[in-house]
Amino acid sequence: MKVMIIAHGHPSLSPGGGERAAYALFEHLKGRQEIENPIFVARSDQETIGHSAPLGAFRGRDNEILASPMPCHSFTHRTEDYALLEKIVFDLLDRYSPDVVHVHHFVFWGVELFEILRKRGVKVLLTLHEYMAMCHRQGQMLKTNGRLCSFAAAAECSACFPEFSSGHFFLRERIIKSFLEYVDHFISPSRFLADRYVTWGIPKHKISVIENPLSPDLLFQAADLLNSSERRIGPGGSSADGKLAIAAASPEESYRIRIGFFGQINPYKGLDVLFEAISLLSEDERRRIFVGLHGAKLESQSEEFRARFSSLLEKVADSVVLHGAYDNGSVLSLMRQYDWVVVPSIWWENSPVVIQEAQLIGKPLLCSRIGGIEEKAAGRDDVLLFEAGNPVDLADRLRNLAMPAGTAATPAGHDAKAFVDTIVGCYANGVSAEQNRPRRTTKGRAAAVRAKGSRF
Repeated sequence: MKVMIIAHGHPSLSPGGGERAAYALFEHLKGRQEIENPIFVARSDQETIGHSAPLGAFRGRDNEILASPMPCHSFTHRTEDYALLEKIVFDLLDRYSPDVVHVHHFVFWGVELFEILRKRGVKVLLTLHEYMAMCHRQGQMLKTNGRLCSFAAAAECSACFPEFSSGHFFLRERIIKSFLEYVDHFISPSRFLADRYVTWGIPKHKISVIENPLSPDLLFQAADLLNSSERRIGPGGSSADGKLAIAAASPEESYRIRIGFFGQINPYKGLDVLFEAISLLSEDERRRIFVGLHGAKLESQSEEFRARFSSLLEKVADSVVLHGAYDNGSVLSLMRQYDWVVVPSIWWENSPVVIQEAQLIGKPLLCSRIGGIEEKAAGRDDVLLFEAGNPVDLADRLRNLAMPAGTAATPAGHDAKAFVDTIVGCYANGVSAEQNRPRRTTKGRAAAVRAKGSRF
């Protein structure tokens, strides 16, 4: 069986969770006997490809391809150049002849991608990573007033984005759903996310809940780290070259609980909640806690967010150190130096990779009780939950952690092979593309929802 994976970015160029999940699956497929030469295709900008053609090998690897389609409309995710997108996709299909194309996101590609793939009769799968199809706010399902959103309704969406009428949001939903009909099967890494999409209108029988496998390299690293002595990071910060300054804790700091944050720094990750919780602790309690922040993208956020972030960080500087960006290849080594990993998100997380990584090396977690995070914590004794967005509740958890007795971790496995087995089963045993082809009463791409002259 020939499989092609299409992602919205290459993790070596854009190290987000979705990109890493797509590439990890690609790495696992390379070791499967029933899979013949899998291909990984990642969207990229033209400059990174290095020449004028819209396709190019990534770092000379003939099974990793960069593609540069035109940008998409930010509201409907429709491509600005259908003909170019079709040419790129057809060139890929002609060259590699995949039986199955597993798409890990339509963002940057355009929702027309699914229709174009189905023109050639290949089976199409889509892994869902957040709520982009139903939510215009970067797929976060978080209202512009900061409240969580439970249902995508046109009138409520328009209230968040008054520049678009409820009619616009109605059309947006119809357009995106019309192209998702070309997907044979959906994969969701969490039941919570799957249930949201079923409520939105995706047929329940077309969604399988399968966790994203971590990369083989990360699994090997975890095995090595679990057999090595543990080193811990202290408040000393980073060296001039950006590497962590690691040293044994001094006697007066030996009882400090070390808590690590790993991920992008943006308004949805809840770091303001963490800072406010720490500020509620007494001076003695704060001396017992050290928090290290490992994350990037702060410079990409709004000026208002950066100002608030800096102000709150300054108030807790005695307990919190910002280390900045990190190499995904070193994440387990970094986590190994902490006692706990914190995930204070305030949006409906799906299946955060950081949770898988922490559990892989037996690090206990301090997490928001929300969405897919709560699902991943179910039945585990190495996860402490607190009310999402509530610094008072989080402060109570931090006080408990700061008690000298501490808490031991329960190592957890990660059955990547089982996850990949199930995904390959979807490739081989799902409904055929022809059997599942949507019936149309009109010709052309989503003609039923396109009004003449519409800017959508």
